[in-house]
Amino acid sequence: MVKADFDSALWIPVSEIAAQPTESFQHLVEQEGRPDLLEDIPNKKYSTGKYSQLAHAINPYGWGAYFTSSLTEVNIGITSRDVLSTTAINAGYLFDLNERTGSWNVGLSYQGLYPIFDVNFSSGNRSVNEGDLKYDKVVGTDTTSTTENLTFDWHENTVEGGIRIPLITTHSRFLSSVSFGNYVGLSHITDFVNSIDGGGRIVPTNYPQYIFRDYADDGNLFYNRLNISAYRLLKKSRRDINSKWGQALFVNLYNTPYGGDYSGNQFSFQGQLFFRASSNITRSGAIGPIKKQRLQI
Repeated sequence: MVKADFDSALWIPVSEIAAQPTESFQHLVEQEGRPDLLEDIPNKKYSTGKYSQLAHAINPYGWGAYFTSSLTEVNIGITSRDVLSTTAINAGYLFDLNERTGSWNVGLSYQGLYPIFDVNFSSGNRSVNEGDLKYDKVVGTDTTSTTENLTFDWHENTVEGGIRIPLITTHSRFLSSVSFGNYVGLSHITDFVNSIDGGGRIVPTNYPQYIFRDYADDGNLFYNRLNISAYRLLKKSRRDINSKWGQALFVNLYNTPYGGDYSGNQFSFQGQLFFRASSNITRSGAIGPIKKQRLQI
């Protein structure tokens, strides 16, 4: 802290200063040899018109790479946003650590209106290992009990589009938000085979004993997805990893009201609680997840 006396009687008028200040850029003007730098600027009138957001929707002035990972998947790609920050585009590759398979994905989000419009497309292979399966195997006229590993493999293309309404409800010391979204999607599944006899989800094909209704065989699955998410979290300090107090809620509802080769529904609910366990530790607890589903031909 510095303290200085303030006495205007001690001030010196500018006119009494021997060395008058000059422009700090004067030496640059002398080097250029052009005292009037504005003399060559053309006096041109440019036409004006209405700016079309649709025509300039794809203008990736700001783009960059992204990399995200979790316990189940790794996602890498590039993303861009136009000048008005109304259109966001992303493209990348998603690798599933459990299935050991990957898929290419492209997404487009238009945020110039309210609600927000989203369109996504993904294409890739899928694989699920169900472990060892004990079944009766028919060879000729004999039937024997055997145990083999059962793995389902297929190729899946999915396109999905819909709207979402994000609401920012932050107030006081809490960060909070509520988001509603509804999407319509189509999954086209091909090359669905099992590792036991090369058939579909009915195992074995020549002597059916098991049907795995959790998987969609070759065909089209039209679905509707409704999701609701909300959170209310106490603002964090720089040393905090999680909020010291807060709640989060995630709800998803899938159904098939549009027909197609399969029908079913799925409901899932998950809640999270954040609380301070001690002076140096912040913990989180989960409520759920609760999941109920049905899929059939």
